[in-house]
Amino acid sequence: MQYDLAVYGGTPAGVTAAIQAAKLGRKVILISQNQHVGGMTSGGLTATDVGKEESIGGLALEFYKRLGKLVDYSPSEAETLYRKMLDEAGASVIYGSFLKSVEMKDGRIGSITLETGKTIKASVFIDSTYEGDLLAAAKVSYRVGREPVSASDEPLNGQWQDVSWHT
Repeated sequence: MQYDLAVYGGTPAGVTAAIQAAKLGRKVILISQNQHVGGMTSGGLTATDVGKEESIGGLALEFYKRLGKLVDYSPSEAETLYRKMLDEAGASVIYGSFLKSVEMKDGRIGSITLETGKTIKASVFIDSTYEGDLLAAAKVSYRVGREPVSASDEPLNGQWQDVSWHT
């Protein structure tokens, strides 16, 4: 199975990445480890933080506008809408499939094999799991928790107590 983009993880980030890439004409596969898409958004977290409404745009805004038209909203309706948006965009979805192995080629992920035996090849892979499963299997270096500013000499990353919320 050959794709332009393979997204591993059915979280909201993975769903929107798959939708957007498919809308741009790319051949896309979204792989969900369970039988659902939408992660916490469709799993019961029905009151997401908005903050400043003007900061929400793109597919998130489209999703919330479409969802807002529903009466007596339930989390399952969020998943139904995600599935509809994936279908409208032309993104393929594989459900109930866990990662078995990763094949690296020239320092990049070349393909992944799922526990079902399916092998997925793609030009680009996105790890949209909450835990970073794909990147860990690809042996990409990572940190657990917030990284200190000294880790990459970025003054506003990670632990930024000097730039506090109260400023």
